[in-house]
Amino acid sequence: MYRQSIYTKGCIIPVSAFFEPHDHQGDKYPFVFKPKDKDFLSLAGIYTRIENKVTFGILAKEASPLFAKIHNKKNRQPVMLSSDQENDWLKDDRDQEEI
Repeated sequence: MYRQSIYTKGCIIPVSAFFEPHDHQGDKYPFVFKPKDKDFLSLAGIYTRIENKVTFGILAKEASPLFAKIHNKKNRQPVMLSSDQENDWLKDDRDQEEI
């Protein structure tokens, strides 16, 4: 569904916060992540159109040491874009190395 979207259909998903699960003895506890110095975070996403609908997904990458301690069952975290990275992510001609 998204195979070609990674190269041409980047989007930014603004969020005021997001939750990651922490597993402790089989129980999951939500940890909230939110920015300290601005109103929102920019998450890297991709989108596609299916019939008359638009669908999107948030990209994930290998977890940083902090995220690995919190999201401890799956070693991943959302891709967060800095202000400098936002315009590059929205280009519609990314190549493999840029990704």
